[in-house]
Amino acid sequence: MLHITMDVLSVLCIYCFLFLTTVVEVENIRCYECTSQFTSSCGKDFKLKSSDTNYITDDQCNRCLKRITIQPNIKVYSRECSKATVDNCNTISAQEEQCFCDTDLCNKSSTMTVTVTTLIINIMLFYILK
Repeated sequence: MLHITMDVLSVLCIYCFLFLTTVVEVENIRCYECTSQFTSSCGKDFKLKSSDTNYITDDQCNRCLKRITIQPNIKVYSRECSKATVDNCNTISAQEEQCFCDTDLCNKSSTMTVTVTTLIINIMLFYILK
């Protein structure tokens, strides 16, 4: 007779949940594409609007990216389209931080937020693996 422990069952549930939440049809989203080096309104105090179509792309984006890079004597803000599959912020090095998001024009804000899916997964993992 097959005997499955709660630990194995919990792991299987986690894998099933992760599979079901990540296998979705990916729609293209629109993202701002600019850099503060060449466009001052793309900096920390972001001033572009959705009507500024010269700075918007929907070129097969499934995530938008906001990157802050510290260069000698300057902090450069970049916003662009990404094909990443993550929804979070990462510190790449002491000179670079990047944040991904998955809604139209979401890379405009000065702060980025975690998506609901990521939050739910983290809460479930906390209680299951506790």
